[in-house]
Amino acid sequence: MKKIKFAEVKCDHRDDEGKYHIDCFKTEDDNEEGVVVATVDAEGEVDWKDHPAKFGDEVSEAIREAKDKQAEIKQVIIDSCLERIKEDVAVGDLTAIDELLKFIPVQYLTGFLSED
Repeated sequence: MKKIKFAEVKCDHRDDEGKYHIDCFKTEDDNEEGVVVATVDAEGEVDWKDHPAKFGDEVSEAIREAKDKQAEIKQVIIDSCLERIKEDVAVGDLTAIDELLKFIPVQYLTGFLSED
C-alpha cells in the first residue's frame, strides 16, 4: 500500500472529550484545513479514521507524542488523587477510597495484598 506523505503532521489539538487529534496537512499553508487521521484518547487508545498502513513515520511519531501527552496528564491526575487520599486517611475518611477500590478488578486487589 502506497503511503501518503504530508507536509506537516500535528497533535496539538485536544477536544472536549480529552482526545488528541492527529491532524495532517498536505501543504505548509496556514490557511489549509487539516485532515484528522486518528485520535488518541485519555487511556492512549488510538482510533484510526483510515487504514494506519497508509501513513508514514511522521504520523506514527505524532501518535507516540499524543500518547506521551495523555500519560503525563493522567499522571498529574493520579498524583492529585494520591494527595487527596492522604488527606482523607489523615482525617479517617475512607468513603471515597472505598468507592474507588470498587472499580478495581479483584485480581489486582488480591495481587496488591500479596506483595507483602
